[in-house]
Amino acid sequence: MNSSVSFSVITSAPALNLLSPQNNSYVNHDSNIYFNYSVVSGAGISSCQLWGNFSGNWQLNQSNSSISIANNFFVLNLLQGRYNWGIVCNDSQNRASNVNYSFYIDSIAPL
Repeated sequence: MNSSVSFSVITSAPALNLLSPQNNSYVNHDSNIYFNYSVVSGAGISSCQLWGNFSGNWQLNQSNSSISIANNFFVLNLLQGRYNWGIVCNDSQNRASNVNYSFYIDSIAPL
């Protein structure tokens, strides 16, 4: 009797890409800001978190455990200013990836 077994070994953390707001970009409105990202892992994603200095200190802001391959985002209503934001995603084997960006909200036109 012949039998075969196949398996794969996943050794890398999730592949994470921040889509918007782009790094060092300017947003010209101070209403809902969409923090878009994509993430892929051969082991599956268990959760992703939005981190930022939106209240002055770098801290966890929101968490999502319903991750899709197509479109992932968090939404915040922010005032004008400079912000740092980041996404941290964990796969089902508890390997983490994180990426951080900065952006500016400036909705006042210069004189």
